[in-house]
Order: sequence, then structure tokens, then C-alpha cells
Amino acid sequence: MIACDTCPADPVAHPVLEFPRGAVTYKAPDFARRDGRNYVAAGDALVVLETKGSFVRVRVTRGDGPTYRRWVLARDGNPVHTAYSLVVRRRAHEVLVFKDGKRIQRIQAAVGKGSTPTPPGIFTISRKIHLSSVRGGGEYQTYGCCVMALDISARAPFADQVWGTVALHRSFGGDLGHAVSHGCIRLPLDRVRWLYGHLPAGTLVRIV
Repeated sequence: MIACDTCPADPVAHPVLEFPRGAVTYKAPDFARRDGRNYVAAGDALVVLETKGSFVRVRVTRGDGPTYRRWVLARDGNPVHTAYSLVVRRRAHEVLVFKDGKRIQRIQAAVGKGSTPTPPGIFTISRKIHLSSVRGGGEYQTYGCCVMALDISARAPFADQVWGTVALHRSFGGDLGHAVSHGCIRLPLDRVRWLYGHLPAGTLVRIV
């Protein structure tokens, strides 16, 4: 374990739910306020922001627009428990990996630049995507083997996009240790492979 006297503590415990069949969303914790435009995708694992009766509030993002905070039925989700968590230190350009509350790795990273910053807060790895399984995934091979998407999107205009899901993925030459991305956290490819293999969907990610 790498010593680091100034490193922040492991993320505070937050409940996380995984939705194996997805979930209908509501604009308020009221069955009459169903939101017909948004939904939780099957398999997503999301941070619980608030609980009210049989409803919980979560972040809903589809990657092509802003993140919405919507209500879903708690019974549609299963609690997620994992020994791992991450802390992303934007100013230090690094990611700290914790297991059972103990720091086990410190990884140099690239984070969002000033015009497209990596958003602060407590999020979760909502979905793990192995790019070999994506239809037409050849165009994404520059991102490496895999991507770990967070439950937050950011305004990141580039190419033909305006919004994009914030994710952990491989770095590109010379970008580590700098604030250069469109909001994503870039890491060395071997560390991305390790994290993908060890961290389940639902792992908490604290960005400071």
C-alpha cells in the first residue's frame, strides 16, 4: 500500500441498488407522476440519493443528454455490496483504490479540462462495458478493452456530441497527470484492465 498523508478518506457509505430488469421512473414519489421520457436501463447500478416511502431517488442518464434525478420503486432494485471503492483527486490527477477501507493503489490519471471538468460528487460505476461486445465497437477501440461508466453525464461538446457519460477508460499518449479530457477519467490501460476485472458494477466513486 502506498503511504499518502494528505489523501482523503475512503468514500462515505452510500446505498447502491442494481436494477436487473430496469425500472420505470417518476418525477415525484407519486404513482401519478410517471415520467414517460426517462427510465433506468436493465443492469444499471445507481447511488440512492434519497428515500421516501417505497420510492428512492437516483440519477438517470442515457449518455446523450443531461442527467436527471428521478424516483423509482425500491423493490425494483437489489442492494449492492462490494469491498472496493475509488477516490478521484482532480487536482492531484490521480485515482485512489480502496479495499475494505484500506488504500491499496494510487494511479496517475487524466481528468477533465477547465471547459469540460470532471464533476465532483459521489457516484457509482453504473455499468461495465467490454468494447468487444459492442455492436460496431471497432470505432471505440481507441478506448482500450473496456469502459466503466458512471451514473452522471457531462456537457462535453466534441465530434458530433454535446453530452457524454462520464467514464473511466484508457489514457492516450502523454495525457496522464493533466487536466485534458472532456470529463472522463483516463488511466493506464493495464490499470483499466485490473479495475474492470476486480470492481463490480455498483462500486462507489468519490470525485473531489
